[in-house]
Order: sequence, then structure tokens, then C-alpha cells
Amino acid sequence: MGKREIMERWALIWAIPALLAAVAAAQIPTPLSLKVDGDLEVAAVYPLEVKYGSWARVVIEVRAFRNLTVNELRVKLVLVHERGRATLVDRIVLKNETMAAGERREVDVGFRATAPAAPLEPFIEMRLTLSYAVNEAAKHVEYRASIAVAPRQTYAELRRQLEEALEKASLVDELKDEVEELRLKLANESGRCSILSEQLEALKAEAASLREELASLRTEASLLRDMISRLEEENRKLRAENAALREERRGLSSRLASVQDSYELLAERLSELRGEYERLLAECTALKAGLAAATVLAVALAAALVYPWARRRLSRRGASAGERVTQSGGSSYDSDPPLLID
Repeated sequence: MGKREIMERWALIWAIPALLAAVAAAQIPTPLSLKVDGDLEVAAVYPLEVKYGSWARVVIEVRAFRNLTVNELRVKLVLVHERGRATLVDRIVLKNETMAAGERREVDVGFRATAPAAPLEPFIEMRLTLSYAVNEAAKHVEYRASIAVAPRQTYAELRRQLEEALEKASLVDELKDEVEELRLKLANESGRCSILSEQLEALKAEAASLREELASLRTEASLLRDMISRLEEENRKLRAENAALREERRGLSSRLASVQDSYELLAERLSELRGEYERLLAECTALKAGLAAATVLAVALAAALVYPWARRRLSRRGASAGERVTQSGGSSYDSDPPLLID
């Protein structure tokens, strides 16, 4: 086979419809349905693409529409390539099978897509040979079809390689542009190199200064950490004192509540005593007024009672004195002392 024929075959492979390629890349099985005279149906499910050297399978299903007998169902898979043909499978899958209407039979036929001599562009051909009898009438059916290609590289692999090659070609163009840009940048950066060297020296001096400042800051940080430790210790003490004060405050609050209760009781008692005092004071005032009136009345009554008696006593004393004077011719006073009335 010449180079031109090889290129034509590759062009034919690349011309497969996009839908078929997508189905093959996804490894989705494709069904084949073959109905024979309304007696039965032979369905086959197989992949559209089988990588050369790999294993695959074909699922054959026979469905009877009438009562019949399958004398023989033979499946043959052939790898067709530019040098000839290689039989992959030649197998009788059903033999003398009696089937009722609606009954199904299913078999798996596994195979490996390989040949004794490595082919260039092989494909797989399926051949079905079916003989059956309906009401003792013998029938014979043969079917032949190309079902799958068997490339060394699948369409998906070739497509990925093409995409990678296109990406690399695009990357080459981008890299060329980038090289030109880098050359321009190199020319520009060469002039900046001396400036950057000077800046580097200045930065080194600044770095040394910063290192000294860093050492000073570390010392200061150590002092600050010590101060923080002391402050934390004081904070712990203050928290303990605060807790003690809170406890004391709770005790004082309790005592204050008790004192307030006692104060309220004493206030009520004081109010009662004030009322009692005012009542007694009023009574005392009334009694003092009554006592004064009774005293005046008693004095007046005593005076009224004593005055007639004193008067009679004085009268009797006057008469006795006259008699004594007459008799003695001497003193007009007797031996009794005079009556004094306060």
C-alpha cells in the first residue's frame, strides 16, 4: 500500500460523523435490530469503536414473536484489514432452542481485536447465520455488517493528540512573541542593572540599620513581656481582691436588707409610740387643768369651812378675856395662845 492510499484511508477515518465519534469516545454501546418475517427479532448491542488489541463484547438477544424452534444461531466476528481477514469469534450461541411467543434468549460474545500480523486500518465485521423452524417450516437467514473500527488509537485519543498538537503550535507562537518581549525587556533591564546595584548597596546599609533596630526592639519586647507578666500577676491579685469585695458586698447587702427590715419595724414602732405619747400628753394636759381647778375649789371650800369656825373661836376668846380682866383687874389675855390662820 502506497503512502497516498494510507493518507486517503486516514482522511476517511477522520471524516466519520461527529455524532458517531462522540458515541464511540464515550464507549456507549449501539443496538442493532433485525426482524425476520414477523417470526422473531435478533438484536445485537456492540461498541462502535474497539481499540486494537483490547477486549470487547457483543450482546445477542433473540426474541420470538411466535412459537418456534431455533435450530442454530451462529455468530462470527471477523477483523478485516488491508492484508485480508482474521476470524476473532466463530461460535454457535443457540442450538435446538424451543421458544414460545414473547420468550427471549440473551448471550454474550466476548472477543479481542487482534490479528497474527499487525494491520494498519482494520475494522470488525459481524456475520449472523440463523436457521429456525416455524410450524415445521424451516427458514434460513444470513446477515453481514461492519459494526466497529479497530484502530490502534481511538478517535478520542487521536483527537486529544490533535488538540495537544494545536495547543503546542499555539504555544510556540506565543513563546516566539514572548521571546521577543523578553529580548526587549533584557535590553531595558540591562540599563537598570547598575541602578539596582546601587539601590542594593543602599538597601544593604538600611538592612544593617534595621537589624540593629530589630535587636533594640527585641530587647524592648523582652522588657515589655516582663512588664506584661507583672501586670498579669497584679491583674490576678486584683481579680482575687475584686472577688473578695464582691463577696463582702453580698454580705453587706444581706446585712443592709436585714437592717432595713429592722428600721422599718422600728419606724412603725416609733410611729405607734408617737401616737401614744401625743395621746398621753393630751390626757396629762387635761389632768393638769382638772387638778388646778380642783385645787382652787378645795382651797375655796376650806376657806369657806374655816372662816365661821375661826370667827366663833375669836368671839369666845373675846368674851373669856373680858371676864378675866374684870376678875383680876389685870391682863386681858388668857393662857391660850392666839389662833393663826394661814
